[in-house]
Amino acid sequence: MVFFSEANHIEDQVTISARGEGTGTPSYVHGPVWITGNSMVVNVDDFDINKYFLFANLTANSLKKYVTGGAQPQLTRDVLVKVPITLPNADEQQKIGSFFQQLDNTITLHQRKLDLLKEQKKGYLQKMFV
Repeated sequence: MVFFSEANHIEDQVTISARGEGTGTPSYVHGPVWITGNSMVVNVDDFDINKYFLFANLTANSLKKYVTGGAQPQLTRDVLVKVPITLPNADEQQKIGSFFQQLDNTITLHQRKLDLLKEQKKGYLQKMFV
């Protein structure tokens, strides 16, 4: 894995994997972050679009049907700009985006608790069955 000491994006971003096995997979990344050429940043800073709403929308509507290529799947900008996205007004986007962001935060919190419980169980098993 490669790590970068600098960021090329300061703010949170919505990205879409552009090459390889996970092509077409949207992600919400927290800035500052370094985003490589294997992902596309969906730049909505000049528009009244809530990023988390956009992420939820892209997650719900699979982009896999827009992926081209065989051995090396890819998603190009030329194809991506043609993908239709329904956008409600800014207030509704904000409410929907916040709802899904809170839900994702709750899932993450519970996932961490689950991981800790699994580690605890593993420790108990190792102590009990030497």
